Amino acid sequence: MAIYLGNGQMIEATEPAVTVSAARTTNMTPYLTRIIDS
Repeated sequence: MAIYLGNGQMIEATEPAVTVSAARTTNMTPYLTRIIDS
């Protein structure tokens, strides 16, 4: 799971701890899904 923060920063939750790192684009799917529970 990754969330783009802007300004080249991304939060990645690869483990229980969360890290902030420079944004990477390799091996990422260029799609976005939003699930709306109604």
